[in-house]
Amino acid sequence: MHPSDTTKWKLISVAGLKVCPVKPRHQPPRYLRPRARIHFCLTRLLWSSGFAFGLWGAIALPSRPAETLRVSWADTNLDLPVSVLENFQRTGRFDRGFGFLNVLVPEATLKEARTALSARLPLSPEVLRPVLTNTDTLEIFLQQIGSLIRPQPGESGAAALRQALLTASEQPQGLTLIGLIKAFPGPLMQLDLDTGLKLFQRIRALEAETGAMLRAIAAQMQEQPSLPSRNFRPAQRGPYTVRQQNWDWVDSDRTRRVPTTIYWPDRQGLSLPVVIISHGLGEDRGNFAYLAQFLASHGFVVVLPEHVGSSSRQFASAAAGFANPPGPQEAIDRPQDIRFVLDRLMLEPQWRFRVNTRRVAVLGHSYGGFTALMLAGAVIEPEKIRAACSSVERLMLVPSASLQCSLGRLPRDRYDLRDPRVVAVLPISPFASKVFEPAALNQVQTPTLLWSGSADLIVPTLAEAIQPFQRLGSPNKHLVVAVNATHFSVLGESQGPATRLPPALLGPSPELGRRALQQVSLSFLQTYLLGQSQARVGLTAAAAEQLSNPVMPLLFSEQLPPAIARQN
Repeated sequence: MHPSDTTKWKLISVAGLKVCPVKPRHQPPRYLRPRARIHFCLTRLLWSSGFAFGLWGAIALPSRPAETLRVSWADTNLDLPVSVLENFQRTGRFDRGFGFLNVLVPEATLKEARTALSARLPLSPEVLRPVLTNTDTLEIFLQQIGSLIRPQPGESGAAALRQALLTASEQPQGLTLIGLIKAFPGPLMQLDLDTGLKLFQRIRALEAETGAMLRAIAAQMQEQPSLPSRNFRPAQRGPYTVRQQNWDWVDSDRTRRVPTTIYWPDRQGLSLPVVIISHGLGEDRGNFAYLAQFLASHGFVVVLPEHVGSSSRQFASAAAGFANPPGPQEAIDRPQDIRFVLDRLMLEPQWRFRVNTRRVAVLGHSYGGFTALMLAGAVIEPEKIRAACSSVERLMLVPSASLQCSLGRLPRDRYDLRDPRVVAVLPISPFASKVFEPAALNQVQTPTLLWSGSADLIVPTLAEAIQPFQRLGSPNKHLVVAVNATHFSVLGESQGPATRLPPALLGPSPELGRRALQQVSLSFLQTYLLGQSQARVGLTAAAAEQLSNPVMPLLFSEQLPPAIARQN
């Protein structure tokens, strides 16, 4: 895109922040209009409390629901009967001796509070139960939430909140804030408003900072020289018929199963290029079968190992009490799964001479993105992770912190799982902020494309994409931000007993997310795995313009604007 183009572009509003280029005739997407800001902030608060990776183990609590909400602020307590809150939620006015709030609180704030109480949050019982975490993250979770919501003064509110979330989510109207308050066990629910307001202010400040950075990237794209549109055409399914085979391999050295599905093109030739796709936490091979089939149709051999310690099947077994939830060792087992699969390919007569395992690309989603970065050379040091996780306030601003900080309990001082066969990586919504020191990311010298969704509540764009991207040492690195996309906007259908995610967590159009990821992945792999220099146009602003949609525009950057780089 270039300012001199005959088609003018402008910046549209996302969550009140002008961040993405679209043609003027398109209206701003309704997905993140003012009412959705309330959903976003409330959902972000719950996810940041650790529920992205949950809480494992029930604690017996009184079943009597809360009768009073005590709001503590500046050494002052205000006890609000829950019945008064219910009436306010119905009528918009306080009664029964609390009418002074109608005068003291601005009208706009009253309206927002009423909407917030009844806003339905996208967390169903089916979502909450399977993502309950383990004892490794329990202590961290207690630190995160216990200082904000408590059943009694001085007591932790984590266990009570867990019970209230599950109870409230089962109500016919779904999970709402008023339902959560009513379901809170015990006669009193205490909210530390000082802590809550500080957290909310930090979240709003981070939103503003993220918006400013995305606007800068969008402006940078507009300044890039425009290429003729004929230089890039979105690819359709490739010319090759795709074949598929399942393997049930076992790594005897670790006594660990590594079930694997391989998709390959029906074509002649030796040394076919290999791509590994690593699924995320609570996912499985099926979630990226659509991407594997697409890439295989273009000539790649695509290998999808299942990480049995963190798959959807493992989560279902753990939720039913038949297996242990994933612990920190899973962070080490995952890269070793991929190294094992590459070794095993060379032992199979069918593949030994047909694939080139000396030059491999790894794509990974979420936990799989972290896995890809480790294979590319990013080192984790548990002692430094523990230091990064020492600030409770900072933890609450990074929703995936519970999982990241649990890796601080790994026994060794340093873990370097770099594999020289991995020559390109594409981390999709990875987590990195707590587990990788800046110097560790600087060790990643392989070509890297980092994908993020601007509406990702699990791994926020600023902390987990923009800042890590700046620290990558590779001279060939690309940042792609899918505006309005969530953490789950690129997932396909699961093959296992996966939880059905609500639309709010999938984003406005998962189909657009999957299609964009297919195109970006193909261009990246053709450029850096096959050495086809002409494919690089698919990673430029010209390609972003063609791949963008008013619902999900794409922002591309190879080097952050100077103003952003100085901040990071």
